[in-house]
Amino acid sequence: MIRRFFTTKRLLVLLLVACAAAAGGYAYGFEYLVARGAQITVLNGKVATYTETNEEVNSLQTTLAKTEAGMNQVDGYFIPADGVVDFISSVENLATESGLSVSVDSVGAVDYGKDTAAFEEKLSLRISTEGSWAGTERFLSLVENLPYAVSVDGASIEKVENLQSSPSVEPTNAWKGEFEVSVPKLK
Repeated sequence: MIRRFFTTKRLLVLLLVACAAAAGGYAYGFEYLVARGAQITVLNGKVATYTETNEEVNSLQTTLAKTEAGMNQVDGYFIPADGVVDFISSVENLATESGLSVSVDSVGAVDYGKDTAAFEEKLSLRISTEGSWAGTERFLSLVENLPYAVSVDGASIEKVENLQSSPSVEPTNAWKGEFEVSVPKLK
């Protein structure tokens, strides 16, 4: 019986040690899984943020692609920053094509004010022409219909007598025009 007691006692101790080891293993495993779960939650949050950001970027790229034609059309209403000379030349060509003599008396660029975008300013031209009434009228119409947002801020047209050098030749009638024109320009 004593022998049996020692074996049963040993068996119980052995079982208690085994149970304690199993409980420790379960506790360690549980802590390990909780720590990994927290890491997985953080990583899932990052993945969700990156996915959302990626979807927003894709949406913006799609919107930009859809509105590209419209943006290009709007850009066409402004004179490019380096296009002032070309614009003045085109206005002079319109006057010449209309049969007028032309001079650009002044050119200036002024900010529209604090309520407008920082990338645009107003290009102002003071133009003088001389020629026929029909040519002056045609020139003014062509300027107003340029592919920019042109504004004729002032116009003065008066009839003048161009006297010829010979008194036997009748004087010809001419019209002198002065126009103040403004158009938006990119800085």
